[in-house]
Amino acid sequence: MSLKEFHLQHGATLAPDNIPLDYGNPIAEASHAQQHALLLDRSHEGRFFVAGVSRLEVINRISTNKVDLLPTQQGKPTLFTNANARILDRIEVYPYSEETLVIAGAGRGQFVQEYLQRNIFFNDKASSRSLMPTHHQFSLHGATAESIIACLLPDAPQMPLYGCASLAWQGATYFVFKRKPVLGTHWAIIAPTESAVTLAQHLLEIGKEDGLRLGGSMAYNILRVKAGLPANGELNSDFIPLELGLWDEVSFNKGCYTGQEIIARMDSREKLARVLVSLKVSQKFPIPTTLHTPEGQNVGTITSCASAGEGDIVAMAVVKTSASQEGTELFGRVNDTLTSVSVGQLLGNYPQWVHEN
Repeated sequence: MSLKEFHLQHGATLAPDNIPLDYGNPIAEASHAQQHALLLDRSHEGRFFVAGVSRLEVINRISTNKVDLLPTQQGKPTLFTNANARILDRIEVYPYSEETLVIAGAGRGQFVQEYLQRNIFFNDKASSRSLMPTHHQFSLHGATAESIIACLLPDAPQMPLYGCASLAWQGATYFVFKRKPVLGTHWAIIAPTESAVTLAQHLLEIGKEDGLRLGGSMAYNILRVKAGLPANGELNSDFIPLELGLWDEVSFNKGCYTGQEIIARMDSREKLARVLVSLKVSQKFPIPTTLHTPEGQNVGTITSCASAGEGDIVAMAVVKTSASQEGTELFGRVNDTLTSVSVGQLLGNYPQWVHEN
């Protein structure tokens, strides 16, 4: 049985890339994770290995975070930026003993791998190989996710954030890593294509007592927006990492990289033009939607929005710092109708001076 057939057998509605959108009710799936856990197929996320003694050095010199001295089995997120410090992509770097695993966003694997390849120079000892054709990727989310992954990998509960390990099971090798959570804990597993269905079935079986069920990408999006985690709507060349609260994914004391000057200047001058905030909304907005003040001044953009059930709509936006105070009333259009929203809290990690401004 193929993974596509497995999803259809369980009632999935599939996107064109065969990733499940939902299994009948994405709102119920997202709600289920609050007390139990979800198993998602995230095979549309980019994934490739980088080999060679220069592999971490190459990634380090072209990205925002310091990753050249990462120990085996301890990963870290980092970002590629252009000369204007705008985001090209966010990746997660997981060093295994012989190769380093790189995880990119949904639909971004080929771009990121090609970008990295273009920055491997003559004297570098590094090369990459894609896992997209040969492996699938799953994720576990929710209140009981850690209990379930521990049945597969007993040492998992001791794993730090962005920790990683390999797992030998039924004659195949799997790669497990712990990621930033959207709800409860977040575990990813990369499985060879030929054993992906077997793994999914096994996880559902061992997760029965903990209430594990299948979920789709629409449920994940609800959880992600609720948690205030940036994705493709935010992680693009419209924005600079610091504006999205990604200060913990930027090193301010490493060597130069593309965009470093601008990012360092923003930090040293303690000036930030825009920030990422949650929004209180009464209707679902199209993405992107421009936001403006009652006087008509353009102050930002709604970048993510999702229906979370029972009239609950969750949304996030990047707005000018001057319009980021909690409770500020702004306006956007839904089907040409002017609709008000209220600014919620800052999302992400910001230094104290941002909160005080």
